[in-house]
Amino acid sequence: MIVLRFAANLLSVVFHPLFILTYILLFLIWVNPYAFGGSDHPQNGLLIINVVILTVILPLIAIVLMRFMNLIDSIKIEKKEDRIAPYISTGVFYLWLSVNAYFTGIFPTVFTVFALGTTIALFMAFVVNIIHKVSLHTVGAGGLVTMIFIIMVWHSYESIETYFLLSILIAGALGTARLLLKAHEPYEVYLGYAIGVLGQLAAFAFFY
Repeated sequence: MIVLRFAANLLSVVFHPLFILTYILLFLIWVNPYAFGGSDHPQNGLLIINVVILTVILPLIAIVLMRFMNLIDSIKIEKKEDRIAPYISTGVFYLWLSVNAYFTGIFPTVFTVFALGTTIALFMAFVVNIIHKVSLHTVGAGGLVTMIFIIMVWHSYESIETYFLLSILIAGALGTARLLLKAHEPYEVYLGYAIGVLGQLAAFAFFY
């Protein structure tokens, strides 16, 4: 049981929702480096740094500051009420990335779609959170699976079917981990998957 809980905690940290946008960017550079000017293009490092700062570092700093100011009870933001301010602050950073990606064109369209889908899903989760707590881990996982599926349909990258199946396994394992840790009720996990999927589909519909 201890081993299972350790594995569940490790999975929850590695696939924390704040990391998903960075993972997708790295994945896209891996499967199609030519869309970024080549795998060794000097701009790639700057793109990765910008995404990490806007979607990981700044949201984490905001959450830590909220804890120090006693606006939330824990940096794990386990309570539904504690999630309101972090949702808003993180949503602002994600929206900023999405708007800049859309108007500047510095990212390939497929990443811009995912960034917008993630932002839409985050604000959907914010609205739902008024009534029910939602698993943000499975929101991210649902978005990840949907984006890999869109990439699979959109492009014929080598081994993309394998990556799609892997994303499904990761999403399932992550949902199981959240249930094992008793961080969420089953309906909160399923609701998270649904929001993640709908966010990406909405963004894809907006572009196409």
